[in-house]
Amino acid sequence: MSKLKRVDLDLAERILYPTVPTIVLAEYNGRVSGMMAAWWTQLSFKPFLIGVAVAPERFTYKLILKSRIYSINFIDSSLINKTPYLGDISERFYPNKIIVAGFNIGRGEVLRAPILLDSSASLELELSRIVEVGDHDLIVGEVRSAYAIEDFNGMWMLRDYKPLMYLGRTRRPDKVKRVYVKCRDFEFTEIEYAPGDLREVASIRFKILDTLEGIFKGMAGRSRRKVLHELAGVLKEYNLDPSDTAYYYEELRRKA
Repeated sequence: MSKLKRVDLDLAERILYPTVPTIVLAEYNGRVSGMMAAWWTQLSFKPFLIGVAVAPERFTYKLILKSRIYSINFIDSSLINKTPYLGDISERFYPNKIIVAGFNIGRGEVLRAPILLDSSASLELELSRIVEVGDHDLIVGEVRSAYAIEDFNGMWMLRDYKPLMYLGRTRRPDKVKRVYVKCRDFEFTEIEYAPGDLREVASIRFKILDTLEGIFKGMAGRSRRKVLHELAGVLKEYNLDPSDTAYYYEELRRKA
């Protein structure tokens, strides 16, 4: 096992790479702009929420705020030479940069949000909220429709789609460069969910969750205190900490 070494905090964010960047596209008053975002993540199943970190100065941020609809798009690594138009220059100073880059813009079927027809996958989102989290804001959107090439069949087969992976950029005083990874061959490994002795442990958890959900639904309209009391009884049966009831209650409330 390799030995861990201390990393300077100024460089520590590079540990989080590589990422598969997404291309955020938005339009307002007939003007379309897009940007490459490396910091994004799914936030929820129901509703299907995705968060993207965007700096307020970005022109795309303004378009999202005004139109409240946008798309996120995932491009193949074969389009790597077009990325400077997405990550290095702003629509404010270079009008129609998406078109100049050679991208084709279409419309989603649900929100009519602009999408990249050249992408391997696109999702239409409706703005849910904006959360200030530091020097970037978290743009939270609900996915309203999704599109993908044939290589996606419940999950990516990675035969035709070769994701573009981003390692970050070099720093001054040297010439600044963005570093990408192009992968042509992938090795698939399947690991059974909760194999062997872990299966029983996992099944107990799901049994408890099903029981708690049944109680929660059956007590719809009852006071929070009474529901918590019933849920706590289940946890006691399984020798679990009754004080955890509040966490389970919150989970069930959000799923309801």
